[in-house]
Formats: sequence, structure tokens, C-alpha cells
Amino acid sequence: FRFRSKDRAYLDPGSYEFRSTPNADNELSVTESFKDDDHKEILFELTHTVHAKIKMVAQGSGIWMRSNLELWQGGEKRYAVHGNNGVRALPGTYDVRLPLFLTPYLHEGLVLTEEAEQKYYRQADGTAIENKRIFLERVTTAGNKRDKLMRSDDRIPLTAGRYRLKGWSSLGDFDPVTFEMAVGEEKEITLHAKP
Repeated sequence: FRFRSKDRAYLDPGSYEFRSTPNADNELSVTESFKDDDHKEILFELTHTVHAKIKMVAQGSGIWMRSNLELWQGGEKRYAVHGNNGVRALPGTYDVRLPLFLTPYLHEGLVLTEEAEQKYYRQADGTAIENKRIFLERVTTAGNKRDKLMRSDDRIPLTAGRYRLKGWSSLGDFDPVTFEMAVGEEKEITLHAKP
């Protein structure tokens, strides 16, 4: 049977195993015996976890990478981090990864402590102009891969490499623009509609 922690459960005499899984690090089990007229509280010993909200920003620009992240430890993925809700995880040292093909960022050595809640964030600066659709892809020797559908007024942090920007066909016929990005470089790319 199932019951909530605030419920009073009635059961027949005998031995029972009680299970609770409040999060991925706490799969708990307690065995308890009952006889007629027994009243017992079932107590679970939880492993202490912390709630962390983690937002990755591009170095130098402060632009927020609006995506889910991953926490890795010892070469293995331990947790998926929701972009808005964060993650409940064991305290420790982790590598934070942004698992996108276009912008595969890595931050090593993030320490989650047993303090209440940790938040890492920074708002992107700049104001929106107009929401027009563009398509950005990374150009590689293995072929082009499109990973992002973006707004034309966004500042997009990129790792060093070669990229191609394409316009939205519903707005006109645009020549795609191929460009290179270096570390610390900032560019404004303009798409021109064909006559």
C-alpha cells in the first residue's frame, strides 16, 4: 500500500518493509513489525543533499547559456540540472557541462557545500530589438550540424570555430553567412536579402 508522510495508515499485524525515494540519492528502506494495538512512527535516515540552481554564462560577456546542464564527477554524469529548477545533489566537487554541440562549455571544480541553497546566475545584458528567427550551425569537417534556432537580436556566446548563419525563409531569400570566431572576439553578423 502507499501513503503520504502525513497520513495515518491502518494495517494487519505482521512485518512490513517501508520504502521511500525522496530523490535519486535516497532510496530508503525500513522494516518494522506490528502487533495488535501498536502505534509506531516510521523514521527514515536521509542522506543529506543540497538544492543548487546553476546558470552558466559565457566568460567575458556575461551571456546566460539558457539550457539544461549536467554535473559530472570522476568521468561520469551524476546529475541533470534543470535550467530553472536546478538540482538536488550530494555535496561535493563537480564539473559542470553544457551538453550542446554548438556551444559545448565546461566549468571544472564547482564545489557544492552543505549551505542552504546556492545560486549561480547572471542576466544577459542588452535589450531586445525584434524577434526574428535565424538558424546557426557549426561548420565541421564531419559536416554542418544545426543546434540552435535563435532570435536575430540575441547575443550568442560561441566557442572558437567556424559557423554559418542562415535567415528565415519566411522573411525573404537570404545569402547564408559563414564566419570564424576566436576566443574573446565579438562580431555582429548582418544577413542581406537577395534582390
